[in-house]
Amino acid sequence: GYTQFWWSHDLTDTWGDANQWRAWLRSERVEWPEAPRNERAWGVPVDPKYHQSAWCFDKAINFMRQQKSHGPWLMSVNCFQPHHPFFPVVEYYRRYDPEKLPPPAYKEGELDNKPDYQRKANERAYSGISFRRTDDLTHRKVKAAYYAMIEQVDFEVGRTLEALEESGQAENTIVI
Repeated sequence: GYTQFWWSHDLTDTWGDANQWRAWLRSERVEWPEAPRNERAWGVPVDPKYHQSAWCFDKAINFMRQQKSHGPWLMSVNCFQPHHPFFPVVEYYRRYDPEKLPPPAYKEGELDNKPDYQRKANERAYSGISFRRTDDLTHRKVKAAYYAMIEQVDFEVGRTLEALEESGQAENTIVI
């Protein structure tokens, strides 16, 4: 079993203090802003260090540093990004201009020969967003937000690998 287990299911506050990232935000006196109503993609105006992804990787880095003198160890990190809702922090989101991104490569009828569940999923994928009934700009905003989330996770993974190297454990560690 795990000697440490930190849980944060998603970005919402519906779990109360069971969502340990949200509890940590409260302890840091950081208020996570509500998304604008009916917005499908949005840059959250907070410092990236307070995002759930950064919190997850901070926990991972601290765990790794504690293991140096304890012998073999196993760790899994499950940050929420990239995932809907498409709400990266604004610092990353502003790097991608939705107007300059290509539209989706969807072609009318391409799902006609697909299983029923796949056609239905297309109507409510990504937290209720209907692919067919979503306008072009919203598709592009979602794509920009998705790219921003990938970049933020990439930064956090890089930070974690640097910490692993600095701890002197990189040569003896398998990263998957």
